[in-house]
Amino acid sequence: DMMAGLKVGAVLDIGVTPSFSIQPGLFYSMKGFQNDYTQSVTIAGVRYNESVDMRMRVNYLEVPINFLYKAHWTNGTVFLGGGPYVAAAIGGEVEVERVRTFANGNDGRTITETWTDDLEVGTDAPRDHITPMDAGLNFTGGYEFNNGLYLRANIGLGLANVMPDGNDDNYMRNYGVGFSVGYMFGK
Repeated sequence: DMMAGLKVGAVLDIGVTPSFSIQPGLFYSMKGFQNDYTQSVTIAGVRYNESVDMRMRVNYLEVPINFLYKAHWTNGTVFLGGGPYVAAAIGGEVEVERVRTFANGNDGRTITETWTDDLEVGTDAPRDHITPMDAGLNFTGGYEFNNGLYLRANIGLGLANVMPDGNDDNYMRNYGVGFSVGYMFGK
């Protein structure tokens, strides 16, 4: 499941023609997920039913380059576009709550463990949680008023497998939906 996060940054609007512009940007972007699952495990001959709630928050420095088509109206401009992005993971946090219920008797006794760790960034699967780089595509659209204020919707589709030592059968990709309000200086 997706988690809410913050995205703060700036774009430069480079007008190529009155109807087309290029918008490179730099953002601090929080991405992450929540995963709840249950499973049965056997440890030292004892069977447990296990419920796990895991949350991972990854902080990125993200550089998108969007290509926008603009249709000008009396009070502003409608824009649609998209483009690639690359992002570097700069940290984050992993939170886990695990509840084990004894399945072999013991009157349904439970053990609850909760821990929080700093996110480990790298490519060593047993130790690291996430790879250092992400890449994907953005799709965006919105409305910019003549005074420079704009409203924007954005969808980000991660193409890179961000799971250390991941493969085609074992992968994680970043996906996100965003809404933003901003201001274009110089209008």
